[in-house]
Amino acid sequence: ILASGLADLDLVMIATANEKHLDAFKNSPDWPSFKGRFELVRVGYLLSSKLEEKIYNTDIQIIEKTKKMGPHALNLLSKWAVLTRLRQPDSDFYDANLRPLINKLTPYDKLSLYDGDSLSENFNEFEKTLLKKNIYEILRENQNSMAYEGRFGASPREIKMVLYFASQNSNYDMVSAISIFEEIEKLSRDKTLYDYLQFEPRAGYHDIKEFIKYIKFKYLDLFYKDFFKSLNLFDENQYLIIFKKYLKNVIAFIKNEKIYNEIIGKSEDSNNSLMEEIETLLDLSSANKREVREKIVSKMGAWKVDNPDTELDFKKIFENELGIIEKKIYESKENEINKIKAAMIMYESEDYKKLSADLKEICEKTFNNLDIKFNYSKKTSRNSLVLYNKMYS
Repeated sequence: ILASGLADLDLVMIATANEKHLDAFKNSPDWPSFKGRFELVRVGYLLSSKLEEKIYNTDIQIIEKTKKMGPHALNLLSKWAVLTRLRQPDSDFYDANLRPLINKLTPYDKLSLYDGDSLSENFNEFEKTLLKKNIYEILRENQNSMAYEGRFGASPREIKMVLYFASQNSNYDMVSAISIFEEIEKLSRDKTLYDYLQFEPRAGYHDIKEFIKYIKFKYLDLFYKDFFKSLNLFDENQYLIIFKKYLKNVIAFIKNEKIYNEIIGKSEDSNNSLMEEIETLLDLSSANKREVREKIVSKMGAWKVDNPDTELDFKKIFENELGIIEKKIYESKENEINKIKAAMIMYESEDYKKLSADLKEICEKTFNNLDIKFNYSKKTSRNSLVLYNKMYS
């Protein structure tokens, strides 16, 4: 029989607890005694969809033994999960200069902020920089609250369930974003199952239906860009080269400098015709020219502040502007594109077999490009085009 005694143990004992059960335990008379013997470390759900994605790497490896993951599927599922966890910020917590910006912060902008992505055009470049500088203030706003941001929302367990159910859905030949949307909608139907489904939407937050709609439109934007590139109707770098030339002229205009023309061998004024042509494409021709051009230059400045050791990434900095130009280029070929889309939607039908040889060849090349370049199966590409027509009709 050993006598009682004290021993110094060189170890740390770790355990986890469900916070709801922990709250119930705190009402027990034994709680003060137990609390004196351990330290609580709060571990809320993740608030970055980029970190959220990493949780499921092992699950994806298991799923892909039997069925491929479709493009953008996990990324959009992770975004939806984080959106369910976000809380509406309270502007009274912040300094007066930040309050107007905090009041404008939608859940989608908050998601972008936490992910380190560009905020929407609801904010100018100065406001975007100011919000990024104060991200830690925003993160810690309600961490002392019982209902802190990250306590409620879709759990990784539920997200894994969505993934595995989508992988078992025989209607799809891959775990596509569309199959993910279907499983999220199933999960959201019975509000009694999860507390976060019962929260009343407020200023865009906790709006589960709108979050589903958001990731659907996000997917369609991404898919349509991939679809455009797969059509091979033009060189995708063509408008980027023109836009860089535009930027060169804009900088010279703002600085009141000349540009050296290698063809004629001398310097000349910035090309106003070129600048106005691009600004017309961007629907900015009626605005104040200097103001428009200064705003363009400020985007590059803001990028250098955030990424001092990184080379300018024009595609990322001017994603919106390049997207508008790309859209305008395709609008000029709208009839041709609609004809191809309608034909591709017929895939696996008798009508598809009856297409003209030329049109069928274009469809097959586009399907193959979507597969080789972006990993869409033919069925997923067809389903995505159907969804696009439905959502944008």
